[in-house]
Amino acid sequence: MKKQEKKSILFLSHYFWPEEMATSVLLSGIAFKLKQAEYMVDGLAGQPAYLLVKKLLPKMVEHNGVCIKRVWSTKLNKNTTIGRIINTASFTLSALFNLLFRRQADVLITVTNPPLLLWVACVNNLIRGTKYVLIIHDVYPDVAVKLGKIKEGSMIEKLWKKLNRFSYARASKIVVLGSCMKAVIDAEISKHHQEKIEVIENWADGNFIKPYPRENHPQLIEWGLNDKFVVQYSGNLGLFHDFETMLGAAKILKDNKKVHFLFIGEGGQLPNIQHVIDKHKLKNITLKPFQPFEKLPLTLTACDLALISLKEEITGLCVPSKLYGVLASGKAVISIADKKTETSREIIKNDCGENVYPGDCKQLAEKILMYSADTNLLRCKSLNARKAFDDKYTLNVISEKYRNLIERV
Repeated sequence: MKKQEKKSILFLSHYFWPEEMATSVLLSGIAFKLKQAEYMVDGLAGQPAYLLVKKLLPKMVEHNGVCIKRVWSTKLNKNTTIGRIINTASFTLSALFNLLFRRQADVLITVTNPPLLLWVACVNNLIRGTKYVLIIHDVYPDVAVKLGKIKEGSMIEKLWKKLNRFSYARASKIVVLGSCMKAVIDAEISKHHQEKIEVIENWADGNFIKPYPRENHPQLIEWGLNDKFVVQYSGNLGLFHDFETMLGAAKILKDNKKVHFLFIGEGGQLPNIQHVIDKHKLKNITLKPFQPFEKLPLTLTACDLALISLKEEITGLCVPSKLYGVLASGKAVISIADKKTETSREIIKNDCGENVYPGDCKQLAEKILMYSADTNLLRCKSLNARKAFDDKYTLNVISEKYRNLIERV
């Protein structure tokens, strides 16, 4: 009997291997795993925008058996609004043109980063009939509205949502990162189409990121923090995240000689964070820029306690992927977010940390002091963190969920 041929899959994303940012790492890892499972896998992406070493990559390259084609787009300053808009628009149009004239895949998988790619997948479906799976990382235009970039009730918002609903209806499957996000998308589409929504969490590489002994940690020694109780936030210092509560707790604890805050990352809120540190003379905060990706196993473990935050108004609109790296590193974690968020619920359910409501600086300071004083509690929560990761969030576990989903497309 002839063996059934595996489906061909095309991943469409502005960011793909070897880009060193979350969307690229997460999507590329799934693609490489599916290739190992003998699917025919290709990638369609743009030139890297977040590599520490700035360089143009070949238009065609093969990595781990996946053939990756890079399409043209502008390379304006991504830290300006007009630069991001033009870069996104040029990549979107270039990707659509390439999709319409390339060999057709059985299944197209795309993400909402940039947020126009779901429309590209929908147009390709209308013209060529290619089935597509949409992975929603951030819910637009809702995020833009909450951040004040688009006026609520404006024609832009209404048109954007109408196009989204049409694209959701044409999709074969819609993947969301948590139940809180599923509730947001459920509210946007009819009950008939709600059946195509599935929750599949993000993942981290547990072979790459592992617990590391805290005593004489080389990264903390290098940064002069080895004798401190280090509370770390690592990742994008972006507009989605609540740093006011962290900075408020740091002010409360500024005279505590033991507790020290470590922020690793860059982003739109960095100038304000630096301003608060300078204004209040917060010597208990150390700022470090993004570190090379290969140092991630050391930087994520360079702490006693981890912090993850999400502004209250962003609840359900995104799920911070940094949770899974923190769990892999075996660190107890405090979520500064609405208790309904996926992050907060998973932390409490797996007994690996605490939740603090945004704005409650006093409670955050109290929780930090509690953990700094109780080594047994800290150790127990840290062990639970790695156990939760091994049970639920490895690449093997998550890629198997995608494999099962693709077989049902």
